Amino acid sequence: MSTSTILSLKSPSQASKEFFDSSPSKAQIWERLEVLLWSHQDQEDYTRFFECLRELASGGRGFEEMFIKNQPSGMCGKEVRQGEPIYTCLTCATAETSVQCVECFDHADHTGHEVTLHCANGGCCDCGDPEAWNPIGFCKFHQGFEAELNYIKLEPEVERSGRLVCGFLIYLLSHAFSSDHDDVVHLPLAISRHSFFYRLFAKQKKKKKKEIGDAFGHSNFPSLQQLQLQLQDSAEQHDKILVGYGDDKDNTDQMIAFAKEALSCNDDEGHEIAWRLQMLGKTYFAVAPDDIVQSIGSIWTSKGLKTSVQTTESTYVRVLSTEFVIEMIKCIASWTSSAVLRRIISQCLMQDTDKLGNCDDKFYDTTCLVVSIPGWVDDGKERTEEPTHSPLGEWVESDYHNRYKTSEFVHETKTPLWYFMMSDYSMRKFH
Repeated sequence: MSTSTILSLKSPSQASKEFFDSSPSKAQIWERLEVLLWSHQDQEDYTRFFECLRELASGGRGFEEMFIKNQPSGMCGKEVRQGEPIYTCLTCATAETSVQCVECFDHADHTGHEVTLHCANGGCCDCGDPEAWNPIGFCKFHQGFEAELNYIKLEPEVERSGRLVCGFLIYLLSHAFSSDHDDVVHLPLAISRHSFFYRLFAKQKKKKKKEIGDAFGHSNFPSLQQLQLQLQDSAEQHDKILVGYGDDKDNTDQMIAFAKEALSCNDDEGHEIAWRLQMLGKTYFAVAPDDIVQSIGSIWTSKGLKTSVQTTESTYVRVLSTEFVIEMIKCIASWTSSAVLRRIISQCLMQDTDKLGNCDDKFYDTTCLVVSIPGWVDDGKERTEEPTHSPLGEWVESDYHNRYKTSEFVHETKTPLWYFMMSDYSMRKFH
């Protein structure tokens, strides 16, 4: 298999099937993800990019077939619209708003229960959720989150490809929202188009379109390794990374105005940059040739604020636009409708993000769908002031069970969840 054969007029499902028929390695799957990322940076390419990711995640066996149709869900969650019939069971409900849809009720045993049928005011079915519905009233299809593991059937190859794709997305997003990583940089749309890799791919796409018309994608792009060699061979092409720093003296409105002037961004992008400057102290302004970096930097410094410049000679920098980041978050959100992918995504969110960026990390060889925090041990025993059994690691004082952190524990600030929770911008767009 040639790893340079990335894009074609074939449908994403057909192309992925042929790709996986050759039994690609983890490194080859990862390279395909990287090249797809760079070759689909324009807004008109987003739909195809995420279609390709869906099929790659399924190992070429079909996203719907692998993750939706033939997989169980421990909880129903079906949306119930206003006016639709809905059941309330005072015996099973743990809250006044807990309800069960008609289909779940028909496949549950409520013999002797106090049941009412009425019209819904909206909401969703709580069947399978032990916090909202007593398990004695679960239907036969939704037996709770933990019960999913008894029914999920997933081939190891599919689990590996799904884990690689989900890990790739979580890794990109977590580093994009971080101010401590320069391997993934999140920039306003107008500024994101100046990086060497973007310009190189844009040139390739333009060349191929000129040769064959508007049939986008009917070409064999160079492999990622070939492109990196081109970058190394073109010393004058090395991008610079511009870092901007905030000032406690400036308020949010001033920061937004400064950002819009320096980076030609819109109000939402300006708000995001101002937030990052005020909360994190710094953010990335550009990954671009020296003349562009100097131009942007001069505007920022003219406001009395500081900047610094880094080189990319030894750094492979992925540049993501604001619009692209928003679409990535939407993609992950939509995939959580699958019980299997919800588990894999949850596992990714628990990992050290730096390790997620390495396709050879042992996490990608995992063949278990249990969701847990690595290195966090709960012995299941009632809390004691001084545990009497042999310590399992560093004891964590708590008001629940005896808990311990082992050497595998990942610090909270090393997980993507930290960045998602900290960014009001990302959460606002997510919802």
